Amino acid sequence: MCSSDLQSLSSLTLRDGRQLAYAEVGDKQGKPVLLLTGTGTGRSQAYWFDAAARQAGVRLIVTDRPGYGHSDPRPDLSFLNYVDDVSELLDHLKLSRVSVAGMSGGGGFALACGYRLPDRIERVLMVCGMVPPPPAVLKEISWSVRLYFLFARHLPRLTTSLL
Repeated sequence: MCSSDLQSLSSLTLRDGRQLAYAEVGDKQGKPVLLLTGTGTGRSQAYWFDAAARQAGVRLIVTDRPGYGHSDPRPDLSFLNYVDDVSELLDHLKLSRVSVAGMSGGGGFALACGYRLPDRIERVLMVCGMVPPPPAVLKEISWSVRLYFLFARHLPRLTTSLL
């Protein structure tokens, strides 16, 4: 597969005027799967999975989360309000139902999609999903991981650069 066969960048203008960038790989007529990637990554990861998606008959859609890659930032970004962007993307792509996979830091966003869009999300897949831990669990993990969660919550740009 040569890179010219792949769609390098697509985007749509959301209702609030922001740009949301995404890529599609795999089987264009296949079962749609939205992959929400980990913190610090985005649509460029789609190309790693192109051959496997083709072989599995999957149309893989991968976004740049707000503030990453070519997607405009959203200052009030949360797991739940990101679902509005996903809903607009699904409308744009004319997809009534998809499966959504959350990888690492995309896990919380995938769970939020399943919660807020039960009529449009067929299933939620977690791939090493990383979501904020409950306080009791946080007390039991190493100081370095606790520090990462603290930075991620209060200093997200620093956390991204550290990753």
